[in-house]
Amino acid sequence: MQGLSESWIRTWYEVVSQDWNTYEEWEEKYGPEADKDAYVKMLFVVNRFNNIGLLSRENAIDADLLYNIYLPSSIMRTWKRVEPLVLERRKHVNDPDMFGAFEYLYLETKKKYPDINYGYPI
Repeated sequence: MQGLSESWIRTWYEVVSQDWNTYEEWEEKYGPEADKDAYVKMLFVVNRFNNIGLLSRENAIDADLLYNIYLPSSIMRTWKRVEPLVLERRKHVNDPDMFGAFEYLYLETKKKYPDINYGYPI
């Protein structure tokens, strides 16, 4: 399954391990003008979780199946890492729902697993 491929795990890990503290710092280090590969990987990961969120929101995927493919801690860790970027991009492009399905997925995951430690995914 692609969700569990080595390539996916490496890409995901690179994204959640990026070293930045502010949106401006992320732009300087990993934005489209600074590092196209890092930027594309970020979009790939965020879009994947957004698509999963769309499936979840529309009840097109069973929650137990979803959480067996993608660890709840990985979903939560990823959202918390990219949330500042998403919130800032929403302002820049005037789209308050940009990646809203990913945010929905995070909130539903947090509801289902309120005590999970998402600092480390495994």
